[in-house]
Amino acid sequence: MKSVILCEGLTDCLFIQYYLKTVHHWQDGNSRANIKFMRWNRILKKNENNVMIGHDGSCSRLIPMLENVLKSNWMGSIEEAYRKIVIVTDRDDDHTETYFLNEMNRIISEQHGKIVDTIVNNEWCKV
Repeated sequence: MKSVILCEGLTDCLFIQYYLKTVHHWQDGNSRANIKFMRWNRILKKNENNVMIGHDGSCSRLIPMLENVLKSNWMGSIEEAYRKIVIVTDRDDDHTETYFLNEMNRIISEQHGKIVDTIVNNEWCKV
């Protein structure tokens, strides 16, 4: 399974990478993918699963990164699609969560996706 974790910044990426490698024994895959919409990324592998962890420098870039991931899923083959997408963000203010949920709904609708579950914080959602 191919997954992606979109983070606000490099520190988030490094902590998640360290946790996955140290606690759950993920291994380095290709050191980095050539992804133009990410400033930094790392691919980890475990068995047949791959996860790419990346960031583009700020909270304001998370929604465009998500949009690019969804576009790559739409344009690519089924085998290349990301099956799970995780967004890691700080809760800097009360409006952040509402903003992200509204923007995710908008982007998924624009990409002709169908939201099966309600998007809520800290829960998996089928799209």
